[in-house]
Amino acid sequence: MGEYGQLLHELKTSGRLLAGAKLDQCASAVTVRQNDGNPALTDGPFAETKEQLGGYHLIECKDRD
Repeated sequence: MGEYGQLLHELKTSGRLLAGAKLDQCASAVTVRQNDGNPALTDGPFAETKEQLGGYHLIECKDRD
């Protein structure tokens, strides 16, 4: 967590952190898929999910590397 905090601080102070937010709990998750061109919604967390996203950060980068 220390390295994460340091990275976030560096991104903020350099002006490269554009946005970020934590995501809601996985119990409120909804999966949207297309079924014959129509949206199909499925509620809830799923057993096959091995990872969960806790949030996101949008940062400015000079390139993909």
